[in-house]
Amino acid sequence: MELRCDQSLTLEDDLMQRLRLAAALERALRRGMKSAVRVDREPYGCPAYAMGYPPRADLDRTLDLAAALDDQEVGRKIVLCK
Repeated sequence: MELRCDQSLTLEDDLMQRLRLAAALERALRRGMKSAVRVDREPYGCPAYAMGYPPRADLDRTLDLAAALDDQEVGRKIVLCK
């Protein structure tokens, strides 16, 4: 099928099919965007807690603290297995 416009533009069948598909997709997207329900929600909030200042732990040595706690837990598990 060929489509002729006022200016004598001739489109071949495969191009016409691609254009129709693109137009149908655009129409579907526009309908979807118009019918999208906008739900106004309150912004998500996360409670904040005061941690105190200055911190009680030396934050510069947190890896040392984590390693010590890990060693204590491993020792506890060894004792429980005996």
